[in-house]
Amino acid sequence: MRSAAPRPPAASPVLSALVLCAALLGAAAAARAQAPPPVVGTVQVDATRLADEDAPAPDDPAGATVLDLSRPGARGAARSASVAEVLREEISVRVRSAGALCQYSAALLRGAASTQVSVLIDGVPLSRGGQAAIDLSQLPVDGLQRIEIYRGLPPLSFGPDAIGGAINLVSRRGGQPQSGVVLGAGWFGLRKLSATTSGRSGGVDYAATLGYHGANGDFPYFYTQGLRYSAPPKEAVRQNDGFDQVAADLRTSARHGPIALRATAHGFLTRQGLPGIRQ
Repeated sequence: MRSAAPRPPAASPVLSALVLCAALLGAAAAARAQAPPPVVGTVQVDATRLADEDAPAPDDPAGATVLDLSRPGARGAARSASVAEVLREEISVRVRSAGALCQYSAALLRGAASTQVSVLIDGVPLSRGGQAAIDLSQLPVDGLQRIEIYRGLPPLSFGPDAIGGAINLVSRRGGQPQSGVVLGAGWFGLRKLSATTSGRSGGVDYAATLGYHGANGDFPYFYTQGLRYSAPPKEAVRQNDGFDQVAADLRTSARHGPIALRATAHGFLTRQGLPGIRQ
């Protein structure tokens, strides 16, 4: 009786498919290596990064407002002596003042405390880490291009301190040759004088502003001599309530290719009386 020889096991279908795929991939790789590399054209992109002062105004009526003080007839710009007076006319800003002109004034946005509202000049904060609120009556408007009010989330570049909003004061830009003088007067010895000039010299744009504000503050009021019911009120005149303020702003900028340089200087000097109780 003859015994049958053993048969080799049949190849698995899965193993055959894997071998076929490996062969195809190897053939494709060999063909790609022999083919010439594709020719790709050169794409060149030219762009210029906008500086902070040239950035477009925020288009968000619910969370941001821009007050353009450079255009002729800007609301409150010509007759105002400080940033506090300009902001007092905005319905979205509440300004608390301790008295008449040039008295301590602070801004509140959407119920946030004045210490939570960050005040900046050209994006540079005037206070850090929740320090005392900035006195807006000490900041003149003559050298400003615009005022940006952020009631909601301000730009991240303003820092983490602006949890209650931000007020960014953008100084006047140079470049265009122009000059101007503003004279003003009002009740109770109010006076104003400011001169501005801007232009370009040697590739450097400049803008300079020198301003003066003052008032006597001698307005009449009714005085009861500290007694509530004993005597009828009498008319008195406010004493020692005057002030004189001088402010100067200088801004220069230059651009050389992709490099932009900017230098600003702001200063003010105030002489102010302290009114007390009339004796």
